[in-house]
Amino acid sequence: MRANVTEENIKMGDGMIGWEYYNHAAIPTCAPHEIPNLKLIENGSIWKIRGGIPLLARWTTEWDCGYETNWWYVIKDNPFQMEDVKSKIRTQIRKGIKNFQCEEIRAKEYAEEIYQVLIKANSSYEKQFVKNYNKEKTIKSIAGWPDEIRVWGAFNAEKQLCAYTSVADKDTFFKIISHKSSPESERYQVNLAILFKVLQDLNSEIGKGKYICNGERTINHKTNFNEYFEKYFHFRKSYCKLNLRYRKGIGIIVSILYPVRKRLEHYSYFRLIQSLNAVMYMNAIMKGDQI
Repeated sequence: MRANVTEENIKMGDGMIGWEYYNHAAIPTCAPHEIPNLKLIENGSIWKIRGGIPLLARWTTEWDCGYETNWWYVIKDNPFQMEDVKSKIRTQIRKGIKNFQCEEIRAKEYAEEIYQVLIKANSSYEKQFVKNYNKEKTIKSIAGWPDEIRVWGAFNAEKQLCAYTSVADKDTFFKIISHKSSPESERYQVNLAILFKVLQDLNSEIGKGKYICNGERTINHKTNFNEYFEKYFHFRKSYCKLNLRYRKGIGIIVSILYPVRKRLEHYSYFRLIQSLNAVMYMNAIMKGDQI
C-alpha cells in the first residue's frame, strides 16, 4: 500500500511541513506507507526545524517491499481472531480477561492514574532507560492529549488502573503511542487482556483497510515488545528501506568513528555513547554492512 505525495498527505510537523524534531533527528510526520516530503532535505531547510538541533534526518522508502530487509515496521493489517492463535495463548488471554476489566477511557479523567502506572513501569527499567518525570507537568500533559489519542485502561477487581494503551487514530492507520503496565500485574496477563480489547475495538476499521503500527525496528531500547505482538497477536514485519542524511559535519564524525563502532558498544551505559551506537547501528543497516 503506497500513497502519492500530494498537498493533502504532506502533514504539518513541528514548524516544518511533513517533519518534526525527535531525539536529535528530523523524522517524517506522514504515515509509514506514505512518501515524505524530501524537498526539505534536498534544499537543506530541514536543519532549521523547530524543537531542537537535528543531527540527522531519517526516513523510510519501499514500504512493505515483499522481501526481507534490515529495517521494518511491525504492523497488523488484518482483523484479529481468537481462533487464529494457539490454544495456550487463548488460555492466557482468557486468564487476563478474567482478572481485568478493560475498556476505552478518557485520558483527562484518568490522568493521575495513568501517571502512577507510568511511574511504576518506569521504575522497572534498566538504569540507562529510566526517565525522570515531573509529576505536575506529566499529569497536565496527559490531561491535554489531543482527541485523536484514544486510550484503553485495564482495571483490577479493586477498580485500580493497572495498565493503559494509547493509540493515535490517524486517517489511514492506527499508531500505538504507548503501552505501560504495573510490574506486579503482569503475571496476571494484564498486557494480553488490554491489547486484546484494543484489537477487538479496532477490528472493524482494520477490516476496512486501516492497519495498526507499533513502530519501527528498535535500536536504543532493548525490548521484545514487537516480538510479543508478533507471537501473541500475529502482527507482522513490513519490510522497507532505511534512509539517513547527516547534518553538515556529522557525517564526517560518523565516518571517523564507524570503523571502531564495535568497541563503542562496550560503553553503552553512557547516554552519549548509547546515542552514538544507535547512529552507527542505523548507518550499518543503511550501508548493508554486517551489524
